Amino acid sequence: MCVSSAVEFAPSVKMLALALSFLSVLLLVLLCFAVAIVRNHNYLKAVPKPPGHWILGHLLEFGDPTDFLKKASNCASNYGGLMRICLPPSWTVVVITDRDVTKKIFEETIDKSTDYDYFKPWLGTGLLTSKGDKWKQRRRLLAPCFGSLELMKGFISVFETLGVELIAKLQNEDGNTNLDLIPFMKRYTLDVLCETSMGVPLTSDGESYRESLENLCGVLVNRLKVPYKRIDSLFRLTEDYHIQKRSIKVIDSFFDEIFEKKLKLLNEGRTNNGKRLAFLDLLMEFYKTGELTKEDIRAEVNTIMFGGHDTTAAGLAFTLYTLANNSHVQEKVVEEQLSIFGTLKNVPQQTFEDIQQMKYLEMVIYEALRLYPPIPVIARQLPNDIDLGDMVLPKDLNVIVFIYGAHHDPVYFPDPEKFIPERFENGEVLPFTHFPYSIGQRSCIGKKFGLIEMKSCLSKIVRNFKLLPSVPLSEPMLVHELTLTSLNGVKISVERRE
Repeated sequence: MCVSSAVEFAPSVKMLALALSFLSVLLLVLLCFAVAIVRNHNYLKAVPKPPGHWILGHLLEFGDPTDFLKKASNCASNYGGLMRICLPPSWTVVVITDRDVTKKIFEETIDKSTDYDYFKPWLGTGLLTSKGDKWKQRRRLLAPCFGSLELMKGFISVFETLGVELIAKLQNEDGNTNLDLIPFMKRYTLDVLCETSMGVPLTSDGESYRESLENLCGVLVNRLKVPYKRIDSLFRLTEDYHIQKRSIKVIDSFFDEIFEKKLKLLNEGRTNNGKRLAFLDLLMEFYKTGELTKEDIRAEVNTIMFGGHDTTAAGLAFTLYTLANNSHVQEKVVEEQLSIFGTLKNVPQQTFEDIQQMKYLEMVIYEALRLYPPIPVIARQLPNDIDLGDMVLPKDLNVIVFIYGAHHDPVYFPDPEKFIPERFENGEVLPFTHFPYSIGQRSCIGKKFGLIEMKSCLSKIVRNFKLLPSVPLSEPMLVHELTLTSLNGVKISVERRE
């Protein structure tokens, strides 16, 4: 064989080897899929299943994203709180709203489903994505930070300052009969998180950070919804992959700059130049002792920014929407504010103690989070077989705990579509039926922080504005993305209180 022929032949051999390797991997993956399908079918055949198409499964019944939550909620209720649905090309999904099964899942399972792996390029293996012993160790380490009463009290000044800025922006909307709350609430919550988690304001120089955060959320939604983007090798061929890389680079650079400043202060024996502490300041102490690396801290800060951004914004927007459309409830909230402050105008800075007195407002928030849970579904991967008596949920199965469905189940909440804050007045709500912040060992570590933030913000808004239904009346078109959102916004009318 001549030299030129050998040179031409070599690439062909390499390409053939690559093709065979790819084919072998594909066949192995398909074989694993087939084994899992057969195994799960054998285990899950006792789980009730709504009628569906033999090929399309339940795609025709549940394929409309704007109708999915209500249809799936009604269906889960009709099937006793436990059912399986198939939405090709995904696996069969077990959907749970029954409180006894939910309790068992949360008591025996701490690992998130494999879907959360898509968050790792951005969030690393922090509290949201880590599993097993690593998650337990990290949770024990961080719990005191989020439970610190002094830290929470220190954050009140942030809520106040940024709340005043929010009120000024809303005053420009005085008389607006079709105000979409989502953009205002997103900006407020992101500003709050930036100052409380990293200790810096998100000024105009931080717009690239804000934009990158929104872009990453969009990429994650696409990965979860578009089947071929779930495959890493195919995802790398898409524009979303490049958006993800650029966005992570911006977010990492923003963090690196702040981290280096904090590290310099730490090395000089100073904490924060006498300023209010942020979560990052507490995490730096763990860096000093060697309990956390820089990458560990990056993962936790990014997790805080992601986990507390859209969720609290959605909670605020939907609570304001319910107040605007339930004037009698709004008046009770206003009366409570008057009883605490004696006036609605020229109120001095709220204190932690003031916020603790807002008991009725707290019930309003809980009821709004029941109707519109910011995280409508959460997924768990079973660490072992779970015996339910008449059936077994197999090890490694990914199950959906359907928070929205549980919150709208008439067995637990009579007249579930009605807004009745008094449901939460006497502690009569059953455990494992209302869990907007999840529940059990893996419940949201920042739920106390989020509740205080919401109460502070809502208090300011209701003291300054009368909230009314939008004109024309706009009912949210609810869809489940990373958080609960509305395709047509969350709209109300606002009028300044004189």
